[in-house]
Amino acid sequence: MSTVDMNINQSYASQRGIFHDQNGSLTSGYNFTVLYWFLSLSLLGLVLRFVGKNYDEFLPSKTAGITRYPKFIQRLLYLVWGPRILDDAYFAANGRSFKIPTPGHDLCVVSTPELVQEIKENSSRQLSLNGIAKDLLQPQFTIPAHEWLDQRTHSQGHSSGYVRAIQTLLTSHLPQFQPQIEKIIKQAFEFELKQAGGPNAEGWHDVKIFGLMKRTITKLNTYIFFGEELGQNPLFTSAALDFPQSTFIAAELLRCLPSFLCPLGLNIITRNRWAEKVMMSYLVPIVQARLDAGATGQDHADVMQWLIDSSPKKNPWTAAEIVGQILTLWFAGVFQPAIVGSYALIDLADHFSDGDGQGLVEELMNEVRNALPRDDGKRDVEKLEVLDSFLRESIRVNNSDAVSGRRKAMEPFAFSDGLQVQKGDWVCFPMWPMMRDPARYEDPNKFDGFRFIKANQMLRRGQNPKTVPERTEMKFTDAGYDWPIWGFGRETCPGRWYASLVMKLLLVHVLENYECNMAEPKETRSRWSWPRYFFWRTGVVPSSRTVVQFRKLQQ
Repeated sequence: MSTVDMNINQSYASQRGIFHDQNGSLTSGYNFTVLYWFLSLSLLGLVLRFVGKNYDEFLPSKTAGITRYPKFIQRLLYLVWGPRILDDAYFAANGRSFKIPTPGHDLCVVSTPELVQEIKENSSRQLSLNGIAKDLLQPQFTIPAHEWLDQRTHSQGHSSGYVRAIQTLLTSHLPQFQPQIEKIIKQAFEFELKQAGGPNAEGWHDVKIFGLMKRTITKLNTYIFFGEELGQNPLFTSAALDFPQSTFIAAELLRCLPSFLCPLGLNIITRNRWAEKVMMSYLVPIVQARLDAGATGQDHADVMQWLIDSSPKKNPWTAAEIVGQILTLWFAGVFQPAIVGSYALIDLADHFSDGDGQGLVEELMNEVRNALPRDDGKRDVEKLEVLDSFLRESIRVNNSDAVSGRRKAMEPFAFSDGLQVQKGDWVCFPMWPMMRDPARYEDPNKFDGFRFIKANQMLRRGQNPKTVPERTEMKFTDAGYDWPIWGFGRETCPGRWYASLVMKLLLVHVLENYECNMAEPKETRSRWSWPRYFFWRTGVVPSSRTVVQFRKLQQ
């Protein structure tokens, strides 16, 4: 171990706080706290699992819905039934705008192209995405190294520089990064299968898919953000994985606590902010060294350097402030790709084990084999139209979030249809129900991996498909009203080309090397089977218990 690493580890050990003894082991106080929260949340989870499975019995009709309950009950039900409540309200509204009561504010939902355009064109001083992020992450407690205002300004974060770093520089470097991305994916799968144990007598390895995806995405993002050296550091990657998880849980708790209890709650949930301190202890010295050396993107091709280059030149940030900005971006870069990747592999495994789905699997494997020969150094995954269609269909059926285009009203606002938005309310687009609307998608409850490629083929011939709503050809990385997963307007996700490359390379690796299967196929699942996903607010999160089986293909 280098002297630098020893100093960092000693610094980290000195910061771990009241729940660690002198040897760095967790004390009985921490173990008791974890046990208390584990038992409490487990009991709550069992109750919510029962309620979730019996949603239709609790809310027997869309016309009655949750409106028959008092407002405070409606707000609590939203926490665990958000997407279903949104679904009921969308179809009951029949195209009109509507509101859903939620804890702390109302959710104001608009679904017409004209009203979505009003969101896109509105000033962030009225409808702010930063305000949403501030509510979600509680950064004044969870990421105090970075000052997060309600509106992003040039003096705060050089929004144009941030977009340039992610959308322009990262995207332009993807061909350079791709060989290492493929190598990391290969090594991650080999490691995960080895750790999972087995194989069984039939050659299958059982892997909890959401955990595999989170760890794999963390390794990939560590390489892209910080370079290869930190990507191979187990302590840093462990902290990098823990940081978004513990921050999200802590932020949810802090939203429910009075302000004077927030520091205590934060320290309990995040283990005295362990992950943040580890990441800061590694990153601050590196950023400071680069600032002192006057390094540029010519010296270091990674997101960290591009964000250093985009930081304010007037009243420049300290190294700690730059790292605080990096951590806010890091939070968003792990969970969403891991959720999307988990659902895609679950859908692929379902089709491997389903006789009716074998044709799609064979078509995907043939496309990869023919379009991406292994001895060809230029593996352009954007040529894979069937894979693109499959990935889009997986997202349509399994949205990771029920809404898109969120904005927080920083002042009262009125839409042209008369919908009144009060200060503090959230505005959004109902992505979950619109992607299941039979008026927009033919047979919306059926998974059709060929849905979007067939639609594009018809559009090329000048025909309008009935299976999808779009009237121009679209692919996974496109953004717009008919494909809203990336957001809207100036706030459209700048990292979507990187996300697309990673998702497609993950699927390509599996199609080239493995068979996959669900440990519990759909046809064997019962009413009491553990659900594959759960709701929290509008999020649709894969269960950590869902197991996908992998077996090496016979080459």
